[in-house]
Amino acid sequence: MIGRDLDVAALTDLLDAHSVVTVQGPGGVGKTSIAQVVGDRLAAGGTSVHVVLLAAVRAEADLIGAVAAALGVGESDVRTSSLPRPFAPDLSERLGDALRGGDTLLILDNCEQVIDACAQLVDSLVGALPDLRVLVTSRSPLLIAAEQVYQLPVLPTTGDDSPGAELFTRRARSVRPDAVLDPAAVADLCGQLDGLPLAIELAAARIRVMSVDEIAAGLTERFALLRSADRTAPDRHRTLEAVIDWSWDLLDDDARVALRRTCLFPNGFTVAAAAAATGMRGAALMDALQALGDQSLLRAYDLDGRTRYRMLEMVREFGEAELVAAGERAEVVAAMSEWARDLCDDVRGRYRQVPDRELVAEVVGDVENLVWVLRQAVDDAPRGDAVETVVTVFPVIAVFWASRGLHAEAAAWAVRVIDALPIPRRDDERLREPWQLTAVVAAAHVLPVGNLRSMARASWMLRRLTRPDRTYLDPVDFLVALLSTRRMPAAYRIVLRGLQPGRPDLVRWAALSIRFNIRENIGDLDGALRDSIEVARLAGRPDSFTAAMTDMTTASLLGQRGQWGAGVGPLRAHRGTIRRTRGRRRRPAGGRVHRRVTAGSRPAGRGA
Repeated sequence: MIGRDLDVAALTDLLDAHSVVTVQGPGGVGKTSIAQVVGDRLAAGGTSVHVVLLAAVRAEADLIGAVAAALGVGESDVRTSSLPRPFAPDLSERLGDALRGGDTLLILDNCEQVIDACAQLVDSLVGALPDLRVLVTSRSPLLIAAEQVYQLPVLPTTGDDSPGAELFTRRARSVRPDAVLDPAAVADLCGQLDGLPLAIELAAARIRVMSVDEIAAGLTERFALLRSADRTAPDRHRTLEAVIDWSWDLLDDDARVALRRTCLFPNGFTVAAAAAATGMRGAALMDALQALGDQSLLRAYDLDGRTRYRMLEMVREFGEAELVAAGERAEVVAAMSEWARDLCDDVRGRYRQVPDRELVAEVVGDVENLVWVLRQAVDDAPRGDAVETVVTVFPVIAVFWASRGLHAEAAAWAVRVIDALPIPRRDDERLREPWQLTAVVAAAHVLPVGNLRSMARASWMLRRLTRPDRTYLDPVDFLVALLSTRRMPAAYRIVLRGLQPGRPDLVRWAALSIRFNIRENIGDLDGALRDSIEVARLAGRPDSFTAAMTDMTTASLLGQRGQWGAGVGPLRAHRGTIRRTRGRRRRPAGGRVHRRVTAGSRPAGRGA
């Protein structure tokens, strides 16, 4: 990291002496980059490091759920009874457990938009965990007693070999290796840019078509315009705004459209998502994305073999301002909602044909984007296409969370979804199944937390959606019929009827899954084991997460019968499936967990 060795050393020393250190500085100064370098250095020394990226979190009520999801505290473990351990309704109760034990560093990046919630969370964590250290990056301090603030300086720009000049030269050479770079002119230009690393990098991208002197002259004009427009803005804010604004003016119309219409994606986007948001296709879209990359306004990266694009937060803020000024925000939100519905419809439609790991790989990068769309739709329901968006997107997100054990995330959203939805129409056959899945998934998650009001509303929806003639023909209708009953004996009769000869395999699979849990709970281990083995046979997808969980249940039942050796086989067979579906933790040198996760999924209050 150019010019930051002393800062890295200083931050490392501060973390040795203090439990909370905040890296403070203006946007574009490099707070995120230096926090990641410090985290990598400590992880290499054996510290357990958890990095939570909070740029996508916009509401303070989202913070604890976002951090909990990033730390994996919602992950269920399996008891000897094979049933998941009940999850805590308040995720904050389990954060301490996830961070307790040994030398641990928690990095909370980009906290300024939720600074009060971050302050409360950090204060409570360090008060309860004496071995925990927290590194925060923010434009504002936490203002808590344990905090030590480190003001991250801009890069020095004095001298031809200054860090600022070195950064400009490296970036310029990567764009145009044969460019003529006069060291004195480069140093003067970096001084104009106040030593802000982001501004220097954006300006260096101009070297593709301009000389250093031409870049400097253009910036001088930009600064004059900005100072005359807003004399109250801080100088460094005007510097960065000038550079981004100039990059914007150098874009053609298609590239401008691409920037302002993709900036709402909180967690980056794929080419397909960009096409949906912009309306562009093929070469025109790729040329626009390439133009944004050439101006350093967009960065490409790979996730599970798929190319994605991400904007820096300052560029996203600029793009959103341009989007609002163009009067296109509502149109883009509608386009993103359609993209989300199409993605979730496609995932649900291919579930029986495609291995889980492939579907998970497609969904994992866009979970935060889907949650953003869901939040807009819940706030807008029942207007327009909002209801269709909610019932199409929520089941996919909730099942994804459940597959990773994040049941509290699904439960928190289930309450809000159920409260927001209107009365379902009996004659809307096109949306009947998404409605059913939404109500079934919501009911399954609000029941364990004892939310009787939401459970009653979900059951009422299911009774309106039930089709008695299809109860034993379709597994979703079968589950709807079960959840629509008010008494256990009636529900058990439906289960037994679902096991009658001639029923479709998926209906028998659902009925057996319920019966083996009932049998286990009443102590009939032999009967439960027979049902569990039959469930695994009917699943028909040996690589699926469902099959893996079934075999884990079989292993648990064998263990309860004292057949430990026989129970090892099913566990080993699905170890890879569980890891691929739930996600793998990256282990750095020193063997300790080092997670880098983008967080921000739990719902805030209405209007967030």
